[in-house]
Amino acid sequence: MIRAFDTLAAALMAGAVLAVTAGAATQPEMFSAGDAYERFMGRWSRELAPLLVKFAGVRDGDAVLDVGSGTGALTAALAVAAPSSRILGIDPAAPYVAFAQARHPGGRVRFEVGDAQQLRFPDGSFDQTLSLLDAVGYDSLFSFKYSPRPNTPALELPDQVPDQEKGRRLMVLQERQRAIQIRRNSLLIGRQEEVLVEGFNAATGQWIGRTSQNRTLNFTHASLPAPDGRTLVGRYLPVRVTRAGPNSLVGEWVDLI
Repeated sequence: MIRAFDTLAAALMAGAVLAVTAGAATQPEMFSAGDAYERFMGRWSRELAPLLVKFAGVRDGDAVLDVGSGTGALTAALAVAAPSSRILGIDPAAPYVAFAQARHPGGRVRFEVGDAQQLRFPDGSFDQTLSLLDAVGYDSLFSFKYSPRPNTPALELPDQVPDQEKGRRLMVLQERQRAIQIRRNSLLIGRQEEVLVEGFNAATGQWIGRTSQNRTLNFTHASLPAPDGRTLVGRYLPVRVTRAGPNSLVGEWVDLI
């Protein structure tokens, strides 16, 4: 897994880090040691980690796998929030694993060197696997199975993932994202949104529009239930959200007069 928090910190600090290291160690060399990574990146993750734990809804007693654990910022927050939980952090960088384990000498929180694509655990052996999807909470996601493309280096790479496994992984990812979209869209029920009208769906009798967050919002209009030579296309209208699905919202026009 991409380290969501650490990636965010890296993006924010990239310019500063490169400036500081110019003429000295290269960026990869600087971050090869656990203490250096913690000083420049992990410490920012520790500020955000409690918020992610709360957002993920981790319960005390859950068995939690932290994939891409880095120097242990998220794992440490999990240990505080869920004092009875078994927590395992996985990261491909041995120095990061050693750094994190030194901060958790007990047996309840453990760290291992490992690859997110080759975990040694069967499906379902952990209650929660914290992933980038859960951390970010994307509004939508376009995801596809990898397919070999001519004249690309990837075409010649060994150990290609079998197509059946690609399909399984894609299904798991899309189901996770579907649940996230339902949850996020449901939070908008009852809210009034400004909508740019794009068209009319005769089959449903609804106008089609997009909110300022680029969500599709299909709505009814009391004064103009269907085009009769007049149109709402191109206008911005206030619409109250009444229902939510994974891919779109439903609402009704708000008469402000």
